[in-house]
Amino acid sequence: MSTITLGDQEYVKGIGTIADEGPKSKNSLTFKWYKPELVVGGKTLREQLGFAISKCAEIGADVMMSPLSVITALLNHPLTNSGLAKFLSDHKTANA
Repeated sequence: MSTITLGDQEYVKGIGTIADEGPKSKNSLTFKWYKPELVVGGKTLREQLGFAISKCAEIGADVMMSPLSVITALLNHPLTNSGLAKFLSDHKTANA
């Protein structure tokens, strides 16, 4: 059975890699319309996705949908790592 992993950490058992199978796919766990280089409103969808992610974070959204590769890239970002380290340190100090 395949899994979604990030480094050595397994996150979702049994899902595997989510593919871009195109609009005719009957698979409900696939991307059907995301074309990162498509230009809409003078910017590529890849550029617009970055803006959308930052807006979701800014407004405190509980849910955001994007290609899995984008989410895993956010998890590997240096600011994510340093922010998480600081949070865990503060949590440990507060609960000591």
